[in-house]
Amino acid sequence: MTDQKLATYARLANLCLSGILTLCLLVAAPQLHAQSEEDTSIAAQTATWSRLVQRGETLIASEEATVAELDAVRSDLAEQRSDALSAEESAQAELASIRATLESLGPKPAEGQTEAETVAAERVNLNQRLQEAQANLLAARAAREDTAEILARIDSRMRTQFSNRLISLGPSPVLPQNWPGAAIAVVSYFQELQGEVLSTLDNRFERERTLQRLPFAGVMMVLGLLLLFVVRRRIVGWVLAYLERSSASKASAWGGTVLNLARLIVPSVGAALFIVGLKTLDLFGPAGDAVVAALPQFAAFVILSYWIGHSIFAPAIERYRLVTLNDEDAHAGSFWTQILGLFAALQFLLAAILEQQQADETIAAVLKFPVLLLAALSLWRLAALFSKALTAGKVESEGDEQVMDAFGTGSVRVLRKLAVFVAIVSPLLAAIGYTALSDYVFFSFVMSAGVFGAAYVFFATFLRLLEAVMKTSDDSDGQSGDSFGLLPVFAGFLIALACLPVLALIWGARQSDLLEAWVWLRDGISIGGSRISLTDLLALIVVFGIGYTLTRALQSALRRTVLPRTKLDVGGQNAVSTGVGYLGIFVAAVVAITATGLDLSNLAIVAGALSVGVGFGLQTIVSNFVSGIILLIERPIKQGDWIEVAGYSGYVRKISVRSTEIETFDRSNVIVPNQELIAGTVLNYTHGSMNGRVIVPVGVAYGTDVKKVEALLKDIAENHPLVIRTPPPAVLFMGFGADSLDFEIRAILRDVNNMLSVKSQMNYQIYEKFTEEGIEIPFAQRDLWLRNPEELAKSMGGREAAGE
Repeated sequence: MTDQKLATYARLANLCLSGILTLCLLVAAPQLHAQSEEDTSIAAQTATWSRLVQRGETLIASEEATVAELDAVRSDLAEQRSDALSAEESAQAELASIRATLESLGPKPAEGQTEAETVAAERVNLNQRLQEAQANLLAARAAREDTAEILARIDSRMRTQFSNRLISLGPSPVLPQNWPGAAIAVVSYFQELQGEVLSTLDNRFERERTLQRLPFAGVMMVLGLLLLFVVRRRIVGWVLAYLERSSASKASAWGGTVLNLARLIVPSVGAALFIVGLKTLDLFGPAGDAVVAALPQFAAFVILSYWIGHSIFAPAIERYRLVTLNDEDAHAGSFWTQILGLFAALQFLLAAILEQQQADETIAAVLKFPVLLLAALSLWRLAALFSKALTAGKVESEGDEQVMDAFGTGSVRVLRKLAVFVAIVSPLLAAIGYTALSDYVFFSFVMSAGVFGAAYVFFATFLRLLEAVMKTSDDSDGQSGDSFGLLPVFAGFLIALACLPVLALIWGARQSDLLEAWVWLRDGISIGGSRISLTDLLALIVVFGIGYTLTRALQSALRRTVLPRTKLDVGGQNAVSTGVGYLGIFVAAVVAITATGLDLSNLAIVAGALSVGVGFGLQTIVSNFVSGIILLIERPIKQGDWIEVAGYSGYVRKISVRSTEIETFDRSNVIVPNQELIAGTVLNYTHGSMNGRVIVPVGVAYGTDVKKVEALLKDIAENHPLVIRTPPPAVLFMGFGADSLDFEIRAILRDVNNMLSVKSQMNYQIYEKFTEEGIEIPFAQRDLWLRNPEELAKSMGGREAAGE
């Protein structure tokens, strides 16, 4: 072939390659253009992000920055951090796309070589876009890191302010010189409240507007009061009467649930209607509006304490009581729970009024102290009642005592001790002057105890309903808690999980803190360049769970339907089923990782480094795992085999990933590592076939006709039904023993598992035949010779004479 033809072919190949690359670039151009526009927007946002970061730094440096100002800036910064993270992920995706397109162009031609003009131009364009994308990525990452740093500093500043407010020493409420100012403030507030109402009624326009709203507001308020005081009592009375007449467990469970709902929902609706009517009237000014605005929280405290008190102590019906108390103590417990809730509601209402009035610390301390003192007394009484309940028995439920004991008694015991401590310490702190710290400790604990009580009631109600559903008949009084499995534990876990955010808010966490935790869970963490979020983790668990379930279903179908129809033995069927299980779990893991979209390539270095260190600690486990795979594939040992290994003899019952379970003849289970079965020596009696040899030793007395003995023993062996004919059984004259002539019967059995029974049967027949034929079976005899009996007799006689 000439050089001219080679050059022609090279030009044709170059043109074809240029055409293909041009087509690829035309397809990818719109996407790159869109990404370019997005990069431009990222660059434009950088200035805005920098200004917000500078604003946060200025606010942190200011000593006069309030909590509200810090919280507002923090909210903007949190949103900016999410935007920066999205921009960073977008820039990373764009970089990957541009690099993939550059790789499709091939390597840059060497000096002296040329490429198509369109390809060269596109290469220059892509390199420029690559630099821009890298700049955008660095800018977004820097903005995210700067924003995260400012957020951390703002959080630290807000926590410091909160801590300083708690530990600041204020005026003491027990000093008499502080009382007159508080009394004057109370009188002044009620006068202001009265003045607001009179001012509204004196104003003609306001009076006409109030009269227009009065019918609707009056109806709402009257309905609310009826629901609170009349309808609630009627419904509760009807349900209690029904429960007293009914003894069926299912009816009792559903009736108790209806009773709980009636005590919670009916008063809540009534309070909501009353508050709506009161707000509709709009009679008050700022002083009264502060009270009206705090009424929903006030009603929530009162209603929840009423509901929790009646649900836990159940003063009307003993079988619904969640504590071991008599009727008198149960009524007292319900009463003190409601009183404690009432004082907590009053403290919250008082705090709202003091904030509206902008009262000084002295007035606030004096007015809050009596409420705190009475609330502490109520808490003390409740702690004493729970101490009596724990002494008399244990916190229990009609449904499942063990589960309720696990979820209740230990926690109640801890709460009781904490209640005593808080009831003593909080008034002392308030008396010294630490009013803020006292309120924080006492009412945070009271609300936490309320959350725990509500969760406890929900859990007990769930167990009661679950028992009613699971029982086969109303009269079944058996312990049904065992049939629940882990369902009560799972329900308790979900209830506890739902309580965590509420408890966090009670003890000082802000909504922004919860949002921060949610953002952290949603966005995930970066490991080795890969970001793993809660959503990815949940998707991974769900997909893997589905794959795992399908694998187990396939194993069950194979084990019950398919494999029994094949010619495989039991061990082979188990090996196939186990192998399918391993393969299914592996495929489920791969599919879960792929479906979730996790990029684990960046974790290869981390995994490699970890594998070096972990490998030394796990080499035995890995060796056992590999040995288990070898056992399943090669099958030198299978389920059902009779083996001897490591001094143990028995049947193989299970071959698992790490070890093999052997059941000995005394019904003990021996767990042998798989590595020992592969690397060591194993005697398998049933590997090739079920045939096996039995050896029966026999001894006869000296002087016996050995040929006759041989014929008898051979006849016994040949006539046994489990002895095979080929090879025929043999009788061997083994030698001359100390007391007998030793023979052995050696025969091959059809089933070696019957070795002991065959040996026993042959011994019976041997004894019968030898007895009939007069053949003696000797036993060991020994004669004792004394060398000096005369001397021994004299010695013994001398001792008798001496009286020894």
